[in-house]
Amino acid sequence: MISHLKSITEEDIPKTNPTLKSYFSLSTNEKNASSSFETNAIAGQLVGFQLNKQLSSSFEETKFIKEVLEQFKLSMSTEEAIEIIQEIYFPDGKLPIFSPLMYMSRPYQSLDAKTKKSLELFLQMMQVSELSASSQNDLNFLEQHIYTQFEQYVRSETKISTSSSYIHYLEKFFTQDFNYLLSNPHTFKSNIDTFLKFYLFTYSAQLTLNVQTTTFEEPSLKPLYFILNHEQASTERKSLGRNGYKTLIDKTRYLFPYLSLLEFLANATEKKDLKLFDLATINDTSENIQVIDNITKIFRHARSLSEPGLITSSTIEDALKNLLNTAFEQFKGDKKAVIDRFISAYEKQISGPFIQSRGRSGKVLVLDQDTVLLLTNLSIGTNEKLRFQDLLIEFKNRGVFFDPKSEDILLDLYERVGNIERKSDSGDAVYVRAI
Repeated sequence: MISHLKSITEEDIPKTNPTLKSYFSLSTNEKNASSSFETNAIAGQLVGFQLNKQLSSSFEETKFIKEVLEQFKLSMSTEEAIEIIQEIYFPDGKLPIFSPLMYMSRPYQSLDAKTKKSLELFLQMMQVSELSASSQNDLNFLEQHIYTQFEQYVRSETKISTSSSYIHYLEKFFTQDFNYLLSNPHTFKSNIDTFLKFYLFTYSAQLTLNVQTTTFEEPSLKPLYFILNHEQASTERKSLGRNGYKTLIDKTRYLFPYLSLLEFLANATEKKDLKLFDLATINDTSENIQVIDNITKIFRHARSLSEPGLITSSTIEDALKNLLNTAFEQFKGDKKAVIDRFISAYEKQISGPFIQSRGRSGKVLVLDQDTVLLLTNLSIGTNEKLRFQDLLIEFKNRGVFFDPKSEDILLDLYERVGNIERKSDSGDAVYVRAI
């Protein structure tokens, strides 16, 4: 790595503002953009990856629908019956989805750039599993015919894991939860959009907290506190203030500069999966310190920042911190608007479903009932039930923390839903069943 860094010159410093396309699919130019991916397209690619399947290159949606209708004509006695089938199953000229496998109807080549980038992030979190497609026994004979015809365009293809997720500890839970949905087709269809939006957010939030807080250490789970969207927030709830929305957004201000520097260093070292904590492996020698200090110097000059005089860091960690501070400093003053646009896009396209404004309490992180119940089922998984305290641990593993008041509200929700089982009056003896 250091040999590549030695050769960096001022000409190598990018002349334009970075886009972070290596890490996010955010669009800072689309004021009305509300999402950074197409759910069905992402779902189809992830299904194919986990099931080791690929859609045949000969598949064309319009052509396929025409083929299906032609085959129905052979067994139907009237043209009116065909028109009814077309109206029920293909009203907008799109293929209906009866199973997770049918999400694959969108070929990779047809995906837009933003969706492809989000897909890359999800694939980095996906661990390869030995799975097979769930059988579809609940289809009527028309749906079964369409599904059987679609299966003929699906080919087997061995997938190779390319996982290099920055927040590696989420990989286990993302894969486990996706596989749970994959084994429950109806649950998959009802929840895949919520699932993907949640994991994009929790990944991005944990990335933000780790990059700014423990920059040169292996990422670890950081507390981030939510409330349920129907409960009240108040300034007395200290956890929401210390480790809630405001903390997340404050640290997001560092995310763009730090990752833009990382993107530059990754290109310079020809190491695409470079992480900031990888820089901590650089040997703490005077020669290596001088290399990093020199990059800081030419970076400051290229960005027209004030010259700090002779840069002589005492340790490699100090040298790297000086470089990061320079990366942050370049977006002060006139270029502050660049960060503001990034934060706005981050809030709207990634965090939007999880933020609410609560009067004097300001903005807070929230979970709606559908997301809570989905996380409950994912956390319980194949178990029949979980002790409530163990369920809270599973929520934390996925980046969701509740303070005691929210825990009580959560119990009330479970009571209303009817999936609580009490062994005694003790809180430790409260169990939550899947819904």
